[in-house]
Amino acid sequence: MAKNVKKSETIPTEGMMNIKVGVLPGKAKSWEFKIGTQLNAVLTKAELSRTGYQVKINNETIKAKINPVIKNGDTVLLVKKIAGN
Repeated sequence: MAKNVKKSETIPTEGMMNIKVGVLPGKAKSWEFKIGTQLNAVLTKAELSRTGYQVKINNETIKAKINPVIKNGDTVLLVKKIAGN
C-alpha cells in the first residue's frame, strides 16, 4: 500500500447545510440552505441588505461585489460601517 497518498477532497453538490446569519450588534440565527448557495441568496432569504454594512464570513471581510458560495458551518455577519475621524 502506498504511503503519503492524499485523497482529493470532494465537495458535495447536493443536500442541505446549516449556517448562522446575523447583524452586529445583535444575535446570529441558524438557517438551512441548499449546498452551493451564494452569499446574496443567503442575505435575501434572511431579509438583510448589504447597504450600510460590512459583510463578514467567518470574521473575514467580503468585498461589496463578491458573491461567494457559503459552506456548511459558516457564520455570515453584517457589521455596521463606522466612519473614520
